[in-house]
Amino acid sequence: MMNRYDVVILDRDLPLVHGDEVCRRIVASGGETRVLMLTAAAGIRDRVDGLDLGADDYLTKPFASAELVAGVCSLGRRARPALPLVLERAGIRLDRPGYRA
Repeated sequence: MMNRYDVVILDRDLPLVHGDEVCRRIVASGGETRVLMLTAAAGIRDRVDGLDLGADDYLTKPFASAELVAGVCSLGRRARPALPLVLERAGIRLDRPGYRA
């Protein structure tokens, strides 16, 4: 992958390369990018196949825009590991829950 993305919204029915192949490539790149598979194929087998390819979530058309936004936000939160509660660097200690440095 040339650019690093937190979340990719990927339609399975792309015109030149099938979305399944794009998903395989994203997963094979070994990065932290999360994939939200977007498609009209709403059957159980379709959803299972999409998730088995490595997609992190699967949203079928039609969908509410609020559902899409919530899915992207959810995956974005998981794209990077959470910061530890206490950060230490160069002799400085930052206790985030205690609001102390």
